[in-house]
Amino acid sequence: MNEIAPISLDLSDKVVLVTGAARGQGAEHARRLSALGARLVLGDLDRAEVGGVAAGLPGALAVELDVRRADAWRTVAGGVHRPRGFSGRGTGWGLLSGHQASRCD
Repeated sequence: MNEIAPISLDLSDKVVLVTGAARGQGAEHARRLSALGARLVLGDLDRAEVGGVAAGLPGALAVELDVRRADAWRTVAGGVHRPRGFSGRGTGWGLLSGHQASRCD
């Protein structure tokens, strides 16, 4: 039987948007990406619950996001890309490379 080597990623210079991050698989992906150094933007319909997840992750930002609405994507993408230096999005465990991260308060 073949052994699978663990993946080692350094995401310390990346900003990643994780959708469905209030609970379950999305919240777990957020925790794992944070552990790899990613700066996170966590989106979900339930802003209060996703805010609780974000509060437990260094530098994470929680946003209300209805992925079914194009205007919601535009609002989040515009707000994330300009000040934070959007690097990718995580839907499941997908990651797309892009711009360098910068500090945003």
